[in-house]
Amino acid sequence: MEKVWANLLGRYCRFIAGHPWPFIITPAVLTCLLSAGIFLNFKIVRGVHYLYAPLNAQWKLEEDVFHRNWAATDEQFYPGKDILRRKGLYVMLEAKDCGNVLRRPYASEFVRFLEWLNTEKFTTVDGLEYSYRNICLRFQNDCFMNAHARFLADIFFRGDQEILNVTYPKFYSQYSTEPIDLSNTLGGVRTDSRQRLLNATTWMILYQLKQHSDLMMKLSSDFEIAVSERINTERVPTKLFNVYYFHSDTFDLELAKNNHRIAPRFALTFTLLAIFSVLCTFNVEWANTTKGVTPVIDWVISKPLMGIVGVVATVMAITSATGLLLLLDVTFVDVVSVMPFLSLTIGIDDTFLMLAAWHETSRMLSVEDRIEASMRHAAVSVSITSLTDALAFLIGSIAPLPAVIYFCYYSCAAICFIFVYSLTIFVACLSIQGRWEESHRNSVVCIPTVPMEEIEKSTLLERYLNMGSRSDTELKKQKALSCSLPKEMIIDNRLWYQRFFEDFYAPFITRFDVQMASLISFVAYFTIASFGVINVRVGFDLVNLIQKDSPSRRFLEIRSQLFPDDVSKLDVAVMHPPNMGDPVQRKLFLTALNDLEHTSCSLGRNGTDFWYFAYQRYVTRLGFGDSWTNLNENETVSFVKKTFKSYCSYAENLLLLRTKSLMHDFFQISWLC
Repeated sequence: MEKVWANLLGRYCRFIAGHPWPFIITPAVLTCLLSAGIFLNFKIVRGVHYLYAPLNAQWKLEEDVFHRNWAATDEQFYPGKDILRRKGLYVMLEAKDCGNVLRRPYASEFVRFLEWLNTEKFTTVDGLEYSYRNICLRFQNDCFMNAHARFLADIFFRGDQEILNVTYPKFYSQYSTEPIDLSNTLGGVRTDSRQRLLNATTWMILYQLKQHSDLMMKLSSDFEIAVSERINTERVPTKLFNVYYFHSDTFDLELAKNNHRIAPRFALTFTLLAIFSVLCTFNVEWANTTKGVTPVIDWVISKPLMGIVGVVATVMAITSATGLLLLLDVTFVDVVSVMPFLSLTIGIDDTFLMLAAWHETSRMLSVEDRIEASMRHAAVSVSITSLTDALAFLIGSIAPLPAVIYFCYYSCAAICFIFVYSLTIFVACLSIQGRWEESHRNSVVCIPTVPMEEIEKSTLLERYLNMGSRSDTELKKQKALSCSLPKEMIIDNRLWYQRFFEDFYAPFITRFDVQMASLISFVAYFTIASFGVINVRVGFDLVNLIQKDSPSRRFLEIRSQLFPDDVSKLDVAVMHPPNMGDPVQRKLFLTALNDLEHTSCSLGRNGTDFWYFAYQRYVTRLGFGDSWTNLNENETVSFVKKTFKSYCSYAENLLLLRTKSLMHDFFQISWLC
């Protein structure tokens, strides 16, 4: 099979050598046409939870249930609930001296910061002016302004914490119908033996925003970005606090920032690879002159333009692949921006494979014969590497993560185009350069070169920019070998890296002591690698998507340390709930709930937030005692609709059908791990 493919590629490349220009013009035109896809359809799809989660992940179905039933509108809102399903902005304030944020001056400045954020005017790029009050979610017909945090700061500013008996994690105040949960507002808390709040190191406040209209979505996103920019540039009214933030679009914006950082690096990579490729194509000879040994570049067999052609052809292949897939509506994601770096290295590798094969052929042959002979070997190697690389990415595309899938699609397409352009553009350009070499012309400017034998007669400019060997030197080399002429009279046409590997590296690596050292090194490597594979931990931390110097990263680090309860709640939706007015069904349900509460990671009943338990307390406070348990189904639903639905904390936890039966139920359980 290899021989058949080698013969086929050899004849094909021989044809290209005889007719090079169509194989240069056609790919160039094709690249221009396919690049239209980049200008017409280019759009980066972002969304961390979409890209880095399996397409068929169970949690996506579960999340959709909660979103449709409890967060589908801006009206279904209760502060502190369904946080992850709405647009929102977290702001964290940490004392610059790492001390107590409840100290009087700090409490006062925190209140001023709240006032600023609640009233500050922002302007969109369209000139639309707005403030937080225009986009805030409303609760009990009023804008949610983090009143609980301001109330607490006012208490400590006035020094009334002992009089009002401020406790943690829940503060029971006579001015509030419900206990105030401080666990998600204060971090680094220290209390006394009676759970009274003494000090804290961090404030955390949350602003949840409207999103269920195009205008509200636009303004909410602009608000998140505007506040974060003010924080980044330290244009916030505080001198005592370090301010950090995190919002709904943080991960997407961080991915966008990474792309902006990558774009200049791609230009730098392209430039460096082009320079490296050009330098590696020079063939330097050491010529004997009356002034001693002088390094001279052989401008006939050196191929600097081919180094540039290899890089340009690879970039054309990347452009064509990207444009084609965009025309086919294949999703472009942020991670695909890494693909050009990988593809460039593959293209450069193919370039030097074919150049090395060309230099291995005899200069006494015609250009067509040299192209056929060199490509019979190099093109097969390029074919095998391209096939295996493309196949590897195709196999990788069966991964369940969209980010990996689309990265593999674009990488596979790029490798295929690199293969095609290597066997068209590069071979065609190499044949043109071969004709220049055959006529002893300069490989850069196509002018006749000065023979190496006339170096003594050459000018300084000619010596360094236009010296070239002649093809008849190979006959002289054969004659020198037969007549035992001095070695310095023999001209070596190999490139510098060929000389290094053939004359130095190969003899060195075949020594017995080096082979034994290599064996020992491999055994050590295999042992360490095996240990690493055994202890590998599969996982993905979204924090790693954020730059280390970003305030958002610092926010996430502090939250994981000081606010563990903020991320340790499990929402449970009961889509076909029991009739809680039926003693039998109620008992079965509470038994199942009790089992869930007594798992190893649960905090137990104290960590369960369920409307039924709150309603029991509510009915008892009204003086009805256990009458709740004696109601039949119709009375239960009627009582809940008329009375409990006004009990604001759980008003949206129950969804009622027009048939007056319970449709869905919802509760939360807190976990230790």
